[in-house]
Amino acid sequence: MFYMTLLLRYVVYYPSTQQYSINNLKIIDSILILLNNYTLLGNILIATEYNSKTNLTDSAIFLKLKHANIHRVKLHAFMILAKILNEQDILNLDNIDILTTVFISYLYKAINDPCHTYQDVPVECLLTYLKAFVQHDEIKDGIAKQNYFEILIRCTTQTDLHVGLVLQTSLEMIWSLTFNDKIHQLLITSYDNFIRYLKTVLVHSTEQGVQAAAKGVLWKLENELIITKQLLDKNENTINNEDKYDIMISYSHSNKDLCLQIYESLIKLNYRVWLDFENMYGSTLQSMATAIELSDMVFICMPNPYKQSAYCRSEAEYAYTRQRHIIPLVMEKNIVQMDASVKIQENTCDEQTQVEKFERLSSIKNSYNDRFIEWWTHEDVLNFLHDKHLHLIRTLFEYEQQFDGHSLYILYKQCQSNTQSTYQVLNTQLNQLHDRTLPYFTYIHFVSELEKQFNPLDIKQYIRYLLWIIYAKILQKFF
Repeated sequence: MFYMTLLLRYVVYYPSTQQYSINNLKIIDSILILLNNYTLLGNILIATEYNSKTNLTDSAIFLKLKHANIHRVKLHAFMILAKILNEQDILNLDNIDILTTVFISYLYKAINDPCHTYQDVPVECLLTYLKAFVQHDEIKDGIAKQNYFEILIRCTTQTDLHVGLVLQTSLEMIWSLTFNDKIHQLLITSYDNFIRYLKTVLVHSTEQGVQAAAKGVLWKLENELIITKQLLDKNENTINNEDKYDIMISYSHSNKDLCLQIYESLIKLNYRVWLDFENMYGSTLQSMATAIELSDMVFICMPNPYKQSAYCRSEAEYAYTRQRHIIPLVMEKNIVQMDASVKIQENTCDEQTQVEKFERLSSIKNSYNDRFIEWWTHEDVLNFLHDKHLHLIRTLFEYEQQFDGHSLYILYKQCQSNTQSTYQVLNTQLNQLHDRTLPYFTYIHFVSELEKQFNPLDIKQYIRYLLWIIYAKILQKFF
């Protein structure tokens, strides 16, 4: 694998060797077909260490092939890109529409082919890779802008195409596209026949995946607003506290086992937790909405498949709309990006370690090290200054009972924006109150220690902060 990707990089990526790739496209074609084995590609993408050694995710190699003259080479390059492109790659592309245009054109040719294939790639396979592209909002925009939506409708309604997972994949893709406002409105206003067709699918199809996807599309087009209004109309005061949950866990099937461990650990800590044990097919979107309404916060477990799942996105969007406290939990060892503006760093602690931290937070409430600085009490501030050997500064706040963690945060912001003037103020107060002078190096030490608290260098501080926020919000609810 390493040598194949190395050869591709050598003959494709560098201008001095591109003529070789033009003259030897059969070799390139063979390499791409081998790399594009769906099982092999999936295993490589899961195996992070192996993936980094092969440079398979260096998308620049395959982007160079988008201008290839041989359609088969271009097709396989694009199919690999569908699986490896991340949000940053999508944002950096100069002409993103070419990805959508080429894929749709190949899908159109496959649909019209008597064998429903193009370059020996069947419709089902093309749809699977296109679905991976469609998870990106920029691709959704391209499909809406260029009116490519009709061909996907055709894949759902043309029965002779329904081989394997064609119908299910098409419906899942349409469900994902309904999160685009333009497509959502287009479906509601111009596709009455399609909506009626979906209702017949619910009646006649016996496949769980097809049923779930059809329900998902109908939820977005018809039921979401109705059910939301019904839930809003209920007076929350009429809901018995015993029916409420502290936490709802939203997850993808690929992380079901780990989510069950988190669920069991939270139950042991006496939290009321809602989890869909049947995973997607066992619970309706209406029960999902009800669970969110009855929960104070939502844990969104975020592997890459989460974003590809329209069901998971429906949960996340509904929780956001209902203004629930949303806590994202990264479930794999990569930076995961749900949207272009949001990045969440790798969580290097295993699940058991996090649970142990949670248990300590629940039992040890008086240690300032176990709380984020803005939650510190006056006593916490004094203990912090004592532990950091900042005794002179400690004397300034010793009898200021209202000076807590939030006050310390405001002082830190002052130190950042007006370093010299803040030093002069502290030095003057110390001189007036205690007839002492504040050494400038002590002041720098003070600012440095605060900076460490507010800008932790490792993930452990982030986890501690996250767990404390959860704990604090639960305390607010019950006490």
